[in-house]
This record gives sequence, structure tokens and C-alpha cells, in this order.
Amino acid sequence: MEDEKENPSPLNDVISSGTALSTHEVVGRFGEANAEFIKGYRGMDNQTGQRLSKGLAGIAKSRVNGNPAEAVKNIKQQAGYSAEVAATSRDNAEAIINRSDIRVSLSCNNRQPSMMPVDCVAHVLIHG
Repeated sequence: MEDEKENPSPLNDVISSGTALSTHEVVGRFGEANAEFIKGYRGMDNQTGQRLSKGLAGIAKSRVNGNPAEAVKNIKQQAGYSAEVAATSRDNAEAIINRSDIRVSLSCNNRQPSMMPVDCVAHVLIHG
């Protein structure tokens, strides 16, 4: 038994290498999917250095108007925007896990966020 630990057999090396290679892709894929949630929270893509409009942390720190009627509107706007950011992170994480090249990008047109499907090189995909 002691000799086996000191001098591993070639079969053990093959098994260990096979196990490591088989888990490498899965761990990388799920790690990249988890990074989508961190990106949504922070509002920053650390891989590309791209700053997103706002992450969930930034939305949570946004001020609410002092006027009670306006405050209700502000809270609803922030909740809606938070839902868009969270949905974008979730959809992109699912796409990564499912090995799809299509991602969702959050675009702000006229101060209203909208989700657009894009491929991995950021070409907008238009559905007819």
C-alpha cells in the first residue's frame, strides 16, 4: 500500500487525467454562468472592462424622490429596472449552461430599458 502511493501506476495517472479533463469544461461553463450574476450585481464586466449602465447594487443605492407620489413612481421604476437586470443575468447564465451562443443585452432607449438578443460578437438578432 505504501509503495503504491509513492509510485503511482500509469493507470492511476490516466484515470486522474481523464477525471480532470472531464470536469474542466463543466466547471468552466458553470463558473462563467455564475459570473453573469456577479456582472448583474456590480454593473461591471471584469473580463472585458465594460461598464454597464447600472448593476443591482447601484440601483439599490439610487435616491427616492421626497414627494410621496413621486417616491411610489421611483420605487416602481427601480423595481422594474432591477427585474430587467436580474432577468438579463439569468437568461445569459442559462444560455451559457446550455452552450448557446445567443446572449441578452440590456439596452436603454429613451431611458427605458429593453432586452435584446445578441450573438457572441454583439450582433443584434432581429426576430421577424
